[in-house]
Amino acid sequence: MSDKPSIYDCQAGSLFTSDSLSVFPLNIVFHIFKFYSGFHIYFLVFFTFFDLFSNILFFIVLSQKELRNSGFNLTMMMIAFCNFTNVVMKLIEEMFNQITGSEKPYFKAFYKRIYAYLKLYLSSMAICLVVEMAFCRVMALYTTHSDKWNGRKYSLVISSVLWVTVGLICSAIIPMYSITKYNPEEYSFTISNGYLEDECITFRSTLLFFGIIFVFVPCILNSIFFLMIIFKLKSLEARRRKTMRSIKSSHIDNSSRMLKAILIMFLIVNIPQVLILVFHSIFMLDYYLFVAPIISELIQAADVAYASTSFIIYCAISSQFRKVFVRLFVPEVLLLPAVCSPITFERTTGVLSYQ
Repeated sequence: MSDKPSIYDCQAGSLFTSDSLSVFPLNIVFHIFKFYSGFHIYFLVFFTFFDLFSNILFFIVLSQKELRNSGFNLTMMMIAFCNFTNVVMKLIEEMFNQITGSEKPYFKAFYKRIYAYLKLYLSSMAICLVVEMAFCRVMALYTTHSDKWNGRKYSLVISSVLWVTVGLICSAIIPMYSITKYNPEEYSFTISNGYLEDECITFRSTLLFFGIIFVFVPCILNSIFFLMIIFKLKSLEARRRKTMRSIKSSHIDNSSRMLKAILIMFLIVNIPQVLILVFHSIFMLDYYLFVAPIISELIQAADVAYASTSFIIYCAISSQFRKVFVRLFVPEVLLLPAVCSPITFERTTGVLSYQ
């Protein structure tokens, strides 16, 4: 018998048994997820390709001259880059799985090791960039230097610090995994033995550390920033109504509305993952044997659906974004049936008008 530690040594006893899934309310939850699993592949394929193209379009539109000078839009471009790269890497992984099948060549295991780091890095950066956007919006609303906090300079400085800092912190995941050689042609991507010793205390601590730094703390900060933005906007609205003046704050209000929608989606997706991560780090055996097989597909679906929400929010709220999008991607012939309609289309502004 091999003394090599495994994931089964991470927990002395299990909370659940195979019979636990037949107990109310776990049986209801189990059947709901089982019903969804029949549609999961179609949902996943649709949103994977939708994420791919929507983030490309999102990046192109925001990079236009009239939009890229905003610090808010610049940060959204970085988030689109993170989401797009994650989708591409996932597609490459699926391509490797299709090409090699059950074979375990070295390049497949090596790619999985690179992918583990980059996935954590880019996912964490996308989360931190949302926090940065919320922070800059709060500073723009609560200080007298709103133009500076809305501009590109502060966003570039903060995001540059984040790219370096998050990259260094995420490098802690590199020694967690290793490539094990079984024979001259078979390699496996596994958890390093040192992380599985002493009931996986190092593995648990590392997971909990990443969960606190990159999920729990951002959720707390974004919740605070969300409440601060709502409070300030309500006070500004009350002041405008009292003075009956039209203060030029439509751009700030519009950006804040988009940010509120993004923060709401962020909290909806990430708060359940905080709870799951805590359970994962404490009851690791129960997670891998009972919880992960049930909820992993739903978590995956939530992640791929969330990756395209920013594009949808911009299309729904920002009229300027829609104008630029129409100008770039909608053929003029579809908007200007010149022979039979008096409607004209301004290519420079993206506005429909009657003559």
